[in-house]
Amino acid sequence: MSESIRSTMVPDVTIVRVLGVLLIAAGIAQCVSALKCRKRGEIILASLRGALYVSAGGLLLMNILGAGYTAFLLILVFAAAARTLRKWATTSLLSLGAHLSRRGSRRRVERLRSVMLAATKLCLPLHWQVARNMKRAGVYRKGLPDLYFERAADQMGFLMHIFRAGFPESGVAQRFSFDSSIQLLHQAHSAGHGTLVISPHLCGYPVFPRILAEHVPCSIYLRHSADPRKHEINRQIGHAGGGHLVYPPIDASPMQRITVAMGILRAKRALYITPDLPRKPDEGVPVTIFGRTVYFPTGVVIMAMRTRAPVVFVTWHCENGLYHVSFHPPLDFSPRGDRQRRAASGMAEFARLMDERLHEHPEMWWNWLDKRWTRILRSRPRSEDLPAFSEATMDVELSGPGPSEYGTGVRDPRSC
Repeated sequence: MSESIRSTMVPDVTIVRVLGVLLIAAGIAQCVSALKCRKRGEIILASLRGALYVSAGGLLLMNILGAGYTAFLLILVFAAAARTLRKWATTSLLSLGAHLSRRGSRRRVERLRSVMLAATKLCLPLHWQVARNMKRAGVYRKGLPDLYFERAADQMGFLMHIFRAGFPESGVAQRFSFDSSIQLLHQAHSAGHGTLVISPHLCGYPVFPRILAEHVPCSIYLRHSADPRKHEINRQIGHAGGGHLVYPPIDASPMQRITVAMGILRAKRALYITPDLPRKPDEGVPVTIFGRTVYFPTGVVIMAMRTRAPVVFVTWHCENGLYHVSFHPPLDFSPRGDRQRRAASGMAEFARLMDERLHEHPEMWWNWLDKRWTRILRSRPRSEDLPAFSEATMDVELSGPGPSEYGTGVRDPRSC
């Protein structure tokens, strides 16, 4: 190989050292964040990640590696650091938005929303990833990614307005319009067993429990986040909205978290949950979403069977500046018989409704940039691997009026 070609493969020493300094700074930040973690596993993971970044940065600063090893190390470490930097940037933007909105007027918040929307639309990698994921899901059409970023900007705007003035004066509730299907929610709640209200992560989901509380008593179940800063932001959002917050213990097991949630239902309150969080195969049941096999947790159906709380699926979409909310007929899950099969059939019904609604309004789904869903959508469709849920296995009962009475368009799950 000629000297000229070889020289082009050797990274510039100054650039390498600058990158080394940046990696050391990232490593120190990771070690500092480890001090704020509460779980032992989170502390160990953050400390190891910080040590890796500092070590890699030190090697680059000393410039003792050859060109090939340097390039390999840069690719390896920055691939590992990309997720950390993205999470840090997202959390920092949320913190900055909360700080600025507390000190600003309604006009200032709207300006911040416009700036955030313009920034996301100009960030081509984000735009490309959303478009790719939509194409893989089979829902893409021209202009859809821009609509998605507009709905995501709405969500950030809702939160900033709540930080600015509190929920009653924020004007957020006026952006949501309920149709006549709200009677289905009141009917489900009148049974006296509490109500499980479920939906995918639709844009606007962080503020929806507080909006729901205007119609039925509703609690906000605050999941513990591994990132202390994100957990604090979620807590501040809940308090700013004036909602009823429920915290599970920090080191709670899955069963303990379910017990805390069931306490809300036994207090005859509604509990809003977004169950579209993919799990490992041994932690969930297989369902079909976008033609892919996904594993969903069964906690919602287990709670429904143990408390007799009806499950109400809710969706909304944006039209002419208003978010139109529709409820589906409540589902009752009998505690008798094979609970595991019943839980699996219940989550299969949720997945069917979710898939149906996201094909109608894909721009509403917040999770188009979620790393877990991105991995799932990269896989080839293989829905034929799923077991069929027939009428015999779908032990779910519709309670109340049929879907045609309120125009919700949902089918009886027993006909699936």
